[in-house]
Amino acid sequence: MNKKIIALLLGLTAVSASADTTVVITGSTAFRPIVYDRITNILVGITATNGADSNHRTFTGSIAGSPGLGNVSIACGFTGSGSGMISVRDQSSVSTTAGNLVPQVAFSDVFAETAGIDGSIFKQDVVGVIPFVFFKNAAIANSTSGITNLTQRQVAYLMAASGTLPTAYFGGSSTNDILYLCGRDSGSGTRICTESCVYFSGTPANWWKNTVSGAIEPAPGGGFSSGSALADNVAIFNNSIGYAGKPDANRFASTYIDFEGYDASDENVAKGKYSVWGYEHVVRKTSGTGAPSANQNSVINKLISAMQDETFQTQNTLYFGSYVPLSEMEVERTADGGPITSIIY
Repeated sequence: MNKKIIALLLGLTAVSASADTTVVITGSTAFRPIVYDRITNILVGITATNGADSNHRTFTGSIAGSPGLGNVSIACGFTGSGSGMISVRDQSSVSTTAGNLVPQVAFSDVFAETAGIDGSIFKQDVVGVIPFVFFKNAAIANSTSGITNLTQRQVAYLMAASGTLPTAYFGGSSTNDILYLCGRDSGSGTRICTESCVYFSGTPANWWKNTVSGAIEPAPGGGFSSGSALADNVAIFNNSIGYAGKPDANRFASTYIDFEGYDASDENVAKGKYSVWGYEHVVRKTSGTGAPSANQNSVINKLISAMQDETFQTQNTLYFGSYVPLSEMEVERTADGGPITSIIY
């Protein structure tokens, strides 16, 4: 073969072997801290670009031992579980610090079917268990101190009639102070999963305290777009109750509220006593337009393995205590809010 042709072919092979790889991630905000941490675990030589809020961040670097992936860029723009899965399904772009990009991956707190999405088009890998908690403000004057436990019926009623009933109705100390619920928007897996677990259907009455005027108003967009934003509002909103994943509820001096007599400890979740929890899924298309390339799947699979690592889940304080290790679960459920059954008997 002509030496020039051979040299050209070798050059093309070298270029293809070092082609850069970009993965775009959207979906659940509840697992965001784990996503960011595990990205930094699989990449070396990292540069991180932060956005205006914690939902937007892009990481660039490389993966040791995988030169064929070239420079790896992982762009994150979290929009909520339901919204994220729709973006992956429809191949609609999401905002990231690298621009508006089409996602290959959505993290979801819920099964696709719970969000009204056909799950047959997706590969769904479970990477964790997320307890969702009801919480109140412990640092500002309010009349919610007596609210220490909520039953399923109380939660469902609170969601339906929030903003009309006094704190005393739910165990608080005032017959005049109105109790307000701070909840997530309709695309949120936190909201979808929590409502499934408490058997609530309908449109909840969600509120917020306007950070400019201080007025108490119906939540814009029907609810907060992230658990962190919700928790920040509860921090300034007396006589309010919020719900979020445990990491977001821990953002300020909050006090958890038990559900059906149990707190959201790892043990209570693992043994099936506390029932407001969901699986964290990594969702991607299996085929067709938008299905990850081989290189993208390589990056995604490395990220999944880093998240599922038992040592990380049981010893790293970023995960342990906020999420429940998969290896400790003694129960399972096949649908959000569905029956909890034993996996050890």
